[in-house]
Amino acid sequence: MASTNDILTPSFQMNNESKDFDQVIIETSSSPLNLKTQSSPASPNLYLNTPNHLKLNDLKSPSRSLSPSRSLSPSRSLSPSRLSRPPSPINPNVPVIYSRPSSPSRDHLKDATTKYVDELLFVFYDALDNYPINQVIVLIRRHLEGNDQKGEKIFKWLLNNGHDVKYKTLLGFFYEGGIGTEVNERKAFNSYIAGAKMGIAYSQILLGNCYSLGKGTAIDETLGFKWYQKAAETELCVCGLCNFANCFDFGIGTEIDKKKAFNLYKKSIKTGKLLGLSELGYCYQVGCGVEKDLKKALEYYKQSAERDNSDGQYYLGVFYEFGVEVEMDVRQATSWYCEAAKNGDEEAQNKLYDLLKE
Repeated sequence: MASTNDILTPSFQMNNESKDFDQVIIETSSSPLNLKTQSSPASPNLYLNTPNHLKLNDLKSPSRSLSPSRSLSPSRSLSPSRLSRPPSPINPNVPVIYSRPSSPSRDHLKDATTKYVDELLFVFYDALDNYPINQVIVLIRRHLEGNDQKGEKIFKWLLNNGHDVKYKTLLGFFYEGGIGTEVNERKAFNSYIAGAKMGIAYSQILLGNCYSLGKGTAIDETLGFKWYQKAAETELCVCGLCNFANCFDFGIGTEIDKKKAFNLYKKSIKTGKLLGLSELGYCYQVGCGVEKDLKKALEYYKQSAERDNSDGQYYLGVFYEFGVEVEMDVRQATSWYCEAAKNGDEEAQNKLYDLLKE
């Protein structure tokens, strides 16, 4: 991610003769944001220069308004954590947070791919505790590319080692995100349910999401609530707390209780993980379970954004675009939207579509 100073001082190079959206290319790297035009006999696409090259002009205009709340679907956050090792042997009645990679003394017994997958599992759960789900997909793909690994190869390895329950969640996530294979929500659901029944908190969270959103199964908000609650019982699992809080925030499988949602979000940030920061910003922005305070909302969004969380980056962009507790600055708004879009935020991609088309 670019440094904060770079992000806040983007340089723009626009062709004064044409503002044709199809001719604008966003170049994102560690250097400041640059917008420039490119001529081509064909119809050039607007690209976000990420590993999977998002084509923003293929996106439809956003259907939602840019006021306080984002999507009300569960969850603005989906996440797990890496904090403790499961009991051995696994006790189905004991929630599992995370099994760290094997100790160095056993590494010599594993082949290179097994060692890499164990490391990837560690990265995966840590990312789920800090970032929204779309950003986690981007991060996993970047990790694979950065380590010269092919998604297809790792997916096949996970498939062949599906008998080991600790890999079930990651296998399900490959199915859900279409990493190394075609998207298959039903198979993702089946993988999550296998891990959830063995007490793996992250599988429980993602299974709760399947039930709440109807991914790979019929919508059942009561079961979604049940699995979020189970994961939240492991209090060090930040995504469990945040998703459980979402249930009370939006009435998913339970009665709405904004105060309880706020308290759970607040509890989640005590672990030092990022996921709850933007949630608290949202609470202060709209007055969810707490008195509305836009200055505090801005503070939490800044903390989240500067630590590379795409939700925080998106909302900080909104504050700059509309001049909420800051001077209105479309350049900085666009810059933060670019950072969020790089990290897989679809709403930020749509915002860029609108801003650059104007």
